[in-house]
Amino acid sequence: MKTHFRNLHSCSIKKRLLLFASVALPLVSAVFSLNVETAEAQSYTNPVIPGIADAGCIKYAGKYYLGGVATYGDLFVSSDLVNWGERVHVFDLDNQWTKGTGAKNNQIHANDMSYSGGQFHLLFSANYWGKDKHIVHITHAVSSSVTGPYREVRDDQWFENRIDPMVFRDDDGCLYLYMVKFTDGNTIWGRPMNQDFTFCGDAVQQFSSQPGTWETYDNRVAEGPFVIKYRGRYYMMYNANHTSPSFGNYRLGVCEATSPLAFGPGGKYSWPVVGPNTESIDDTHADLLHYGSGQWQPLATDNSGDTGNASARTMRFDLASVPAGNVYLKLIQRGGISVKINGHAINAGKSSDYQLYPINHSWLKKGVNTLVIEQPKEGKGTLSSIALYDFGNEKADDLLVTPGQPNIVRGPNGWEWWLVYMANKGWQRSQYIDRIHFSNGRMVVDGITGPNTAGFHPAPSKPQYAGTSIADIPFSSTTYLLELTMSSAQREQGIVIGDKTVLLPDSMARNVAHEWRIEKNHNLLTVWIDKVLVTQHQRVNVSDNKVELLGDSNDYHIDHAAYNEGFDEYGPYFSGWDTLTAGTHGLALAKGMWLKGAAANNYELSVQTDDNDATSGTYGVMAAYTDDKNYVSVKIDAAKAQVVIDHCVKGKTKMVVKPLATEQVVYPDVKYTDSFEKQYRFDSDTYVNALLFPHNTPDNDPYAHDLGIEAAVKEHYQADVASSQEIAWLDGDTWRPLSTELATSSNPAWQRITFPTVKTRGLRFINREATDMHRNIYRIKVGSERQTVNQLRVERRGKDIHMYVNDRSFGVVTLAHDVPTRCGLLSDGAAKVTVGNVLYYVVN
Repeated sequence: MKTHFRNLHSCSIKKRLLLFASVALPLVSAVFSLNVETAEAQSYTNPVIPGIADAGCIKYAGKYYLGGVATYGDLFVSSDLVNWGERVHVFDLDNQWTKGTGAKNNQIHANDMSYSGGQFHLLFSANYWGKDKHIVHITHAVSSSVTGPYREVRDDQWFENRIDPMVFRDDDGCLYLYMVKFTDGNTIWGRPMNQDFTFCGDAVQQFSSQPGTWETYDNRVAEGPFVIKYRGRYYMMYNANHTSPSFGNYRLGVCEATSPLAFGPGGKYSWPVVGPNTESIDDTHADLLHYGSGQWQPLATDNSGDTGNASARTMRFDLASVPAGNVYLKLIQRGGISVKINGHAINAGKSSDYQLYPINHSWLKKGVNTLVIEQPKEGKGTLSSIALYDFGNEKADDLLVTPGQPNIVRGPNGWEWWLVYMANKGWQRSQYIDRIHFSNGRMVVDGITGPNTAGFHPAPSKPQYAGTSIADIPFSSTTYLLELTMSSAQREQGIVIGDKTVLLPDSMARNVAHEWRIEKNHNLLTVWIDKVLVTQHQRVNVSDNKVELLGDSNDYHIDHAAYNEGFDEYGPYFSGWDTLTAGTHGLALAKGMWLKGAAANNYELSVQTDDNDATSGTYGVMAAYTDDKNYVSVKIDAAKAQVVIDHCVKGKTKMVVKPLATEQVVYPDVKYTDSFEKQYRFDSDTYVNALLFPHNTPDNDPYAHDLGIEAAVKEHYQADVASSQEIAWLDGDTWRPLSTELATSSNPAWQRITFPTVKTRGLRFINREATDMHRNIYRIKVGSERQTVNQLRVERRGKDIHMYVNDRSFGVVTLAHDVPTRCGLLSDGAAKVTVGNVLYYVVN
């Protein structure tokens, strides 16, 4: 038997590293090898529904319902977020306020669906811009069934202005309508509502898009709001920039707040959480049209080389050598533009393109190469972007752009968060799904993904039990999630868990279905009913694990019951860690190892650690534990700034050590940034030693909209970006100048500077010349050795254990046998480590 360690950090490593050999062992063998993890690990394929846009999604009684643009009043139905074969018609737009116009079912946009107290609410915006009348309003329809039919509450008038409605129910039961109004460009507003969906206050503006940020690559647009509350914090995901794929700038952001109507610019993440993969391609691979010679070269165009078309343009680019790996030409054009490289046709030029074309090595040559761009004779073609990339041994994915219209739902097992959204593959808009994580308190999305996206992208996990009977659930663990959709005519109805009874509040209707979410974390019990928090971390008897319905169980009708072992804890709400106790900010680790939960073959564990700026000590997670002589652990070595992966097999321990050091794209924080200076802030103390600046300045952003041919080949290149800036780092509350020197960059499109390592929470940049009013920098990369707060995550699937630190993959350990193991926390006690949150659940 052999155990393989597959390296995910470097995409070019093929070399196998033999550490030691051994006979077959119960947990893992003793041979490690370094490989690349490919897209074969992906177990679902985007898009999940082709041709559908601006859709809303609701989870109810174990199923998902989705409708929006191009569904024409229908809902798609799924039980797993992946397969959407069922389709039902639920609504027709037929009312007084649209009568006589062209607004029909094809104008149903941006659905939002919610449920409470026996009634389903459907809101959407009719987006009809016609010569007869503009019908751009939000309407409200209701039904007693999720599959309709829905009827409008008011037939004679709309509900609110203007588009993209979303109803959020806070855990105190209060309702809020979020929408987009056309007040400062497209602007997000929120308005409080009563339980009957009447308004109980005026609309309050939340925010608009900020000039000079990623939100305004083109138009002033902030739209598509979707709000959730998690671990006591409010998160709003939203869209910014123009939605058209011709622009290619539409992307998703997140804003955090402490209350439902307190979203504002100061709570925004400075970066988009989901963007086009075209951006990551440019961050990683230099455009050979400009950098094929090893340094920047302009792309001048002329009419030489007669093509028989006066609209043809010829470009010449220099290659220092012919790439040995996979070469692709990115082509984004509309109207039938054709492209040739050294006389070889790349595309037919008869239709629009939005893709990467593989290029045969024999078509390229060392030295000067020729690229001919030929427009249709009528001259109506538009070239938006063109570039040539060397992908090495990687396989290119589809070009994926314009992620938008977010919906955040719990996965089928109830623990996971999933993003359901629209995106474009080429010019077609469809529905996509990707998983959401919370890393160091921030919302992180594992996307945008397509069929060839590298990495591990597991399908939504199913519950361990799904049915219609509580009696069939084993309740073998003291930590679990129980979801119930049930109704009863009893006056006093509820559920008995151990020595506690949770009642349906008197204010909630009887004889209609209610959705119960019950989290039992050892001796802490939390219960939501219809998203209303009715019991929060109440202490319950651990030894008594019974779960029963209050009163006569025959009086209850259970539409759906789902059970999954796991626990979600944060702040002071920890339980079941033996001798460890939680303070206000989390669990303080002593010296030792602590396991929690039963052994399993498939599970996920995510842990946030804060080493309080330790200069020594190791701490982390026990990723798989059989006994003291057979385990896998993932630790951080604070002194060496390393991730240490230990394999102990029959008492013999070997390790793989990898640096925490990384180069990460960062954006200026709007709270500390204006037109005269930019500040880049970090969530925790970070040890920084390098900076990288793109030579292509942000005033000529490569993702600008609808570039014509002349604009597409015009570049604004700045050879020395660093010298234009006065750079300082934040030492406590004092700004200190940073002494830098020029260093070699692996990507000639980026200028790299280095300096002695500084521990800081922020960097500041000011144009050196007072008369220089140019925006010389925006997106940059920061090279760091480590940070003091880290999120460690392990995902075990059978024999494979995938390991992540701060959402960066650190490899895959493959066990010799698919045997159940436990997981937990560990520390050598040298560092004062606080665990801020832990999420664990069994995967089915």
